Amino acid sequence: SLDKEILFELSDNERRMLDSIEAALRKMENGTYGVCEHCKRPIDKKRLKALPSARYCMVCQNGAERTGS
Repeated sequence: SLDKEILFELSDNERRMLDSIEAALRKMENGTYGVCEHCKRPIDKKRLKALPSARYCMVCQNGAERTGS
């Protein structure tokens, strides 16, 4: 039972990662890659290098984490 839960969780995490990567690729196609989805400002290149599928700049990401959204 525990093994199945772990496998399910891994699959769910992998699915989310794949969704994020596909979203980043779509942004590249439409010219919006590297732009924060919240404030519409450019996302720092260091952040994109560390997390290529980042949707938000650090300011907006930190704000979302503090508010729980």
